[in-house]
Amino acid sequence: MSTRMLSVNTFNEQNVFSVVSNSTVSALAFNSTSNELSFTISGPEGTTGFVDLTMGKNLVENIAEPSEEKFDVMLRKLFLTIKQEAQEIVEDLKNKSFNVKKREENKDLVDNYTNFLRRLIIRQ
Repeated sequence: MSTRMLSVNTFNEQNVFSVVSNSTVSALAFNSTSNELSFTISGPEGTTGFVDLTMGKNLVENIAEPSEEKFDVMLRKLFLTIKQEAQEIVEDLKNKSFNVKKREENKDLVDNYTNFLRRLIIRQ
């Protein structure tokens, strides 16, 4: 198993992120305008790999401290997540296979968005 450093990106003279993996990382992109980091991980079927992603604090949004500016964005994310979940459930029913783990992950995501929005409403 070989480990390799794939990227260290600097922005404003600071290390913004680093990615270390023993898997194949492709389509690595950082958008400094939107502070979005995206990449694809792949490897041989039946194997286990890892990715160690380190991000600067300036890239990670603090949702423990909700801000009113984020309300519309988070509400939209909530509705899009619910819409996606409904589409996936319909597909699962058509294919007669229900992915319980995926449903639980999506429920947790919906709960996180809902809790964030509730905290914002309570603060007002």
